[in-house]
Amino acid sequence: MRCVFPCLQLICTDYLPDLPPTCLRRCISALLEQFVAGDLNMALTAIGQAWALCDYFHSTTAVVREGTDGSDPPLVSAQLLSSGDESAVFAVLWHDDYVPSQRVLWLLLLRGLALLGRNAGARAEVRLGAIQTLFRAIDMHGAESFDAWVWDSTMWAVVLPLAQSAVTQRQAIDSGGDEETWRQCDETASAALLGAAKTWACRCPERVWAIGRADEAWRQVWRLTLALFTGGEAGKRTRDGVAGALASMRALVGSTTDVEWAWRAAWEAWVEMAVGITSSVDDTEEVVTQEVLCALVEQSPALMTGLRSSGGGGFGVDECSALLRVVRRVVA
Repeated sequence: MRCVFPCLQLICTDYLPDLPPTCLRRCISALLEQFVAGDLNMALTAIGQAWALCDYFHSTTAVVREGTDGSDPPLVSAQLLSSGDESAVFAVLWHDDYVPSQRVLWLLLLRGLALLGRNAGARAEVRLGAIQTLFRAIDMHGAESFDAWVWDSTMWAVVLPLAQSAVTQRQAIDSGGDEETWRQCDETASAALLGAAKTWACRCPERVWAIGRADEAWRQVWRLTLALFTGGEAGKRTRDGVAGALASMRALVGSTTDVEWAWRAAWEAWVEMAVGITSSVDDTEEVVTQEVLCALVEQSPALMTGLRSSGGGGFGVDECSALLRVVRRVVA
């Protein structure tokens, strides 16, 4: 692999404009193989080359769209709803007889980075580097390079599965695990979840909110935030995990639009988070600190304002009672 890798680097650096779509797909496939290579430096370098591919796709997006023939598959959200098989959806896109469009190449590359972030057997540095590169690409290029199909596919086949996997793996750690293992899993889960939350506040939020089954996707991110915040059913609550969940919560509250169901879901999740963390008697003061409680309560004004402004019942007696119940627990 060491003797071949420089050739791949040369192609990604100097020859991408000369490659047809099928060869670009092979280039992505070759990078994916380097992602899981045993050599740490090669894996990290391959992630850097993936960023070079992102830059190239961004620079050629306008040119390629002029020739788009509408041959892309249906929305991934619809395919997953009908089949539920993620691998079957992508088997078609990787098939040699299928000529991928620019949009499909974007999806394959981003999903490759997400799969590396989901790979529990990869080094922690490699997983974190892949996650950071993925969300950096979405943030930098999504507004100009992603259309409705790419946003839908990215959310349902890249962002949500990554966040779900990272939080699930974190909760699956045995309670007797060493501190370094907890730290690494907290770091990975926090990065994946914060990236998923910030995706809703990108520079073109109207496209993100227009994805298929947006309400379900929104609620899923909140459920994952709640799981990381409370430690899950069998998980362990840690300082890093709580901090990561709070960062995700702030990003989600800051990205909410005037859609009533979005504010309602955010409010319900916030109440559950507040009640959950103030009900536990097992946590030490190192986890449930005054700073954590203050950060949690500080989100309530934005949530109340959102509920009132979005209609649908607004902030009524039930919501007021829930808020007072939370405040009582916090000051007790």
